[in-house]
Amino acid sequence: MTTTDYQHSFTVPASMETVYAALTAGIPAWWTEDFSGKATQPGEVFTVRFGGTFMTFRIDAALPGHKLTWTCTDNLQDMPGLSHRTEWIGTRMHWQLTPEGNGTHLEMVHEGLNPEVECWNICQQGWNFFLGSLRKVLEGEKGDTWKV
Repeated sequence: MTTTDYQHSFTVPASMETVYAALTAGIPAWWTEDFSGKATQPGEVFTVRFGGTFMTFRIDAALPGHKLTWTCTDNLQDMPGLSHRTEWIGTRMHWQLTPEGNGTHLEMVHEGLNPEVECWNICQQGWNFFLGSLRKVLEGEKGDTWKV
């Protein structure tokens, strides 16, 4: 990881188990309803779709209630103006949960997503939006999930 890789963190008044559940079984509530596969155990694979755009991830590490690591194994970014449409392949998402007060601090690093990547501006805006959606869900609100 580099210091320029995409990073986002926040603290929510939810237990570490609740946050972890949102990052595994609860993905359709905050990211996209077009979800297939499983995202709970190492070796499992899941795909998220946004129209013609999709990302497939393999769970590489899972320490329930504490951390997850996903590796993007397949990707197509169907966005106008992008000439490198598979840039996410090989990038990794690291999710770290730590207790903070009566809640949980969540830190996410997307290793390989940095200003050198063509989709940097679009992708960081996307992550900001959907991590905001995750935060809403963890605060008891309805997420801004992508609808099929």
